[in-house]
Amino acid sequence: MFAVKKNCDNDRTDHMSLIDVGIRGDGKMEMIDGQVYFSAMKFSSTTYNNEGMNFNLLIVLYINEDGNDKPKILTAVMSPGIFVDSRRSARDYQEKKFNSFIEPFLY
Repeated sequence: MFAVKKNCDNDRTDHMSLIDVGIRGDGKMEMIDGQVYFSAMKFSSTTYNNEGMNFNLLIVLYINEDGNDKPKILTAVMSPGIFVDSRRSARDYQEKKFNSFIEPFLY
């Protein structure tokens, strides 16, 4: 799993490039029985520190056959935009109601 933002410096309109903004925790997990659970993940930065851009979670499913150096990517899924605020800012502005649990991907 990666936390990314869209690259606004890209002049080309025929493709989108992404910049890794960093995520702390174990973002690399093995899929067991078609399921993966991530826990204790933390964004390394905030939306404010990235020109107000929302982040997206990017999950890449790959297989590494026979110990090859290059894994084969099976699929990649990107979440809708996520606004990431600092804990201090969220505490300072009590009127905002933040939900600490989100499920950006369908089951």
